[in-house]
Amino acid sequence: ILSAYHQYYAVKKAVETTIEATKSDGRAGVFWHTQGSGKSLSMIFYVKQLQERLNSPTFVVITDRNDLDNQLYGQFAACDEFLRQTPIQAESREHLKELLAN
Repeated sequence: ILSAYHQYYAVKKAVETTIEATKSDGRAGVFWHTQGSGKSLSMIFYVKQLQERLNSPTFVVITDRNDLDNQLYGQFAACDEFLRQTPIQAESREHLKELLAN
């Protein structure tokens, strides 16, 4: 998987900001891309880099629409070899609580 230049620079900056945030209040921002610019892959690149740099943390992706949730889950699932783990899609709030408790 190769990133486009705008993804590379956005993810690089987001990772740097996140690493710095772990040393203070833990707050890191987000970045914006236009429709069709590869936000889903940017998220995958971001997660991959943080996995390697932060000792494999747990990531929770929250969406406001079922169709977006399914799209993102599908994209992450398609990249499971790149991420070296299989994503899990929570079916409900209770299911998410169970997943995070384990």
